Amino acid sequence: IFSNAFVYRGLISLEQGDLSSAVADFKEGIRLRSANSTAHYALGKAYLKLGQLDEAYKELNTSLSLNNNSAPCHIAMGDVYRAQGNSVAAVKEYNAAIAVKAESSDAYLHLADVYEGRGDLELASANLRSGLALSPDNVDLHRRLGDILLRNEKIDDALKEYTTVLGYVPNDVGAVNGMTTALMLKSQKEASGAFFVSNNFE
Repeated sequence: IFSNAFVYRGLISLEQGDLSSAVADFKEGIRLRSANSTAHYALGKAYLKLGQLDEAYKELNTSLSLNNNSAPCHIAMGDVYRAQGNSVAAVKEYNAAIAVKAESSDAYLHLADVYEGRGDLELASANLRSGLALSPDNVDLHRRLGDILLRNEKIDDALKEYTTVLGYVPNDVGAVNGMTTALMLKSQKEASGAFFVSNNFE
């Protein structure tokens, strides 16, 4: 009970950006109960935010050894691998998170980041669509899919995704910016197309 109390207080500090207080509370939670998987996970998250990747890996690995069925912990471990430049291991962890909890939207978002980084926009889109099949109302997935589709020059499809986001959150800045860019690109394409047709006709 006392161990969890420190962990919960630490999570509040972590959310508020007070990393030193969060670390102190998580360490105290572990001191009181070394087998507290949540405390190790939370400490790993704090170390990740601090950029202390070796320490983050150690704590997250301990957490997973105590409880391997934690989707957030697998996602955090994937983030550590990504920060270390190991995208193959990161993908494995994100997929492990999805295996534990299929509707883990963060896992799909982070997978899309990895695949986009590799230049594989089709696979990034496919992963986001898989996430949306399970969580069709998730605005983060719709927005991210819109961004990927826009980058892949699938402008009409991107506009559909941004429209969906704005249907849920009318003032969503990311969706508004994406839609503005998409409409601008669409008008440019239509204008250049009309110019090309006109020249050919002449």
